[in-house]
Amino acid sequence: MCEINPIKYQRRNLCEKCYYKAWRNGALEPIPKKTNRKYLTNNLVKKYGADILDDFKMLKKNPAWTLERLGKKHGFSRERARQLFEVVFGKPYTSSSIKKSKMLKKDIGCVNDPRYKYAEYKRNWGNSCKSTRWKSAVTEKMFFDRCEEMGLTIEVPCGSKIDIKINGYWVDVKSCFAQSFTSKGQKTPYRRFGITSEQSKKCDFIACYHGGEKAFFIIPKKEFCGGHGIYISEVNTNWGGSKNRYWEYKNAWHLLEHTRLNRRQP
Repeated sequence: MCEINPIKYQRRNLCEKCYYKAWRNGALEPIPKKTNRKYLTNNLVKKYGADILDDFKMLKKNPAWTLERLGKKHGFSRERARQLFEVVFGKPYTSSSIKKSKMLKKDIGCVNDPRYKYAEYKRNWGNSCKSTRWKSAVTEKMFFDRCEEMGLTIEVPCGSKIDIKINGYWVDVKSCFAQSFTSKGQKTPYRRFGITSEQSKKCDFIACYHGGEKAFFIIPKKEFCGGHGIYISEVNTNWGGSKNRYWEYKNAWHLLEHTRLNRRQP
C-alpha cells in the first residue's frame, strides 16, 4: 500500500506511479476522467506555479487574453495551451472563444476595427514582433489615422471581407515589405500585393503600402479590376522602355476626398 499521494481505487490506496504500473499490466481499469484531470491540474501547478490556474480563468473569461498570450507567458506553444485548457476545464477552448468574440463585438462594435487590432497585437506581442499580421495591423492603423487627419468619413464594415469604407468608397489595405523579381534577368525588383477575386470585384480602391518607399499607393479600381495582384516596381524607372503605371498613384490621397453616395455594401 502506498502512502504518497494515494489514489483510492478498487479498495486500494495506490500512488500515481504504482497505479499506472498496475494499469499497464492489466490489473486495473483506467482512472476516471475527473480524477485524471485533477492530478494533471496538480502537476500543472507544480510545474508552472499557482498563477497558471488564474491565467486559465482569465483566458476563459477575458476577451483580451489569447492562447498565444498565455503560452508566451509560461513558455509553451499555442497548441499546448489549447490542450491544457481542455485538461483544466474539461471542455474545448472553442466554446469560450465564441463567447469572448460576442463580448468583444458588444463592447467595441467590431473586431475588424484597425485601432482594436493594432492595440491587441501590441498588447500581446509588443513592438518587437515581426510577424506579417503585426505589420498588417500597423499599416491599417497608419491608413486609418491618415484618413482621420484629413477629415474623411470613416466606417468599419463589421462582418465584411473589405477592410474599411472611406467617404463611401470600399478600400482594402495591403502591405509588402519584401522585394521580388519576375525573372533572373530582370534588373529592377518589385513589390507584389495579392488581391482576391472578391476584392477585385467589390473594392473601389486598393491602398498598397510600399515598404521601400514607406508610402501608400492609392490605386483605383480601373487599374486592378479582373487581376489577382498588383506589382509595383522598387523604384520609379522606365527600364526596358516600360513604365510602371502605379507610380502616379503614390500618395494620391486626393482620390478619396470626393464623396461617393449610394454605394452598395459587399
